[in-house]
Amino acid sequence: MAHTALQSMATTGIKKTLKNFIDKELSVATTLVKVTATNSPHKGRDIVVYTSKIIEALIRAYANHWLV
Repeated sequence: MAHTALQSMATTGIKKTLKNFIDKELSVATTLVKVTATNSPHKGRDIVVYTSKIIEALIRAYANHWLV
C-alpha cells in the first residue's frame, strides 16, 4: 500500500470512491505513537499507526474498486 494514500487518508478521510467497498462498521480511527528508537530518524516524533485490519480493508477496497 502506498504511504501517500495513508497520509492523505489521515488528513482527509477515506476517498468517496472507496467508501462503498469498506465495511460500514470499520472504525478508521488513527493511533499516534511516539518513536523512541535511538537509531530512527523519526525519534521523538509522533507518527500515525493503522491496525492491520484497516490496512487490509483499504487494500481490499482499492482492489475491488479497480475491478469494477
